[in-house]
Amino acid sequence: MGVFALVKTVSRRLESIVMSLTDALPPYNVVQGALNSKETSPDGTCYFYVAAAKIEVDEATFGMLEVGDMLKVRYTRGDRAINIDRYVPLNGQE
Repeated sequence: MGVFALVKTVSRRLESIVMSLTDALPPYNVVQGALNSKETSPDGTCYFYVAAAKIEVDEATFGMLEVGDMLKVRYTRGDRAINIDRYVPLNGQE
């Protein structure tokens, strides 16, 4: 393995670590509204659309929530859900 290939490999791994850390650190995004749709990508990743935001969720959450549920979702810069609160609006308002 040449020096250039070694430097390139180390650089990629460091970049991956930095991206993972910055994604996991605050500030987080918050969106509130109705669950508009659910979809699964060809690779099996599950997504929710809430108030025009596409958010990655796990399979258990994907199966438990239904389209139309009122949600408040906190998610990372990489659009991965951290926590999802389901709520019932009072008097039909948010």
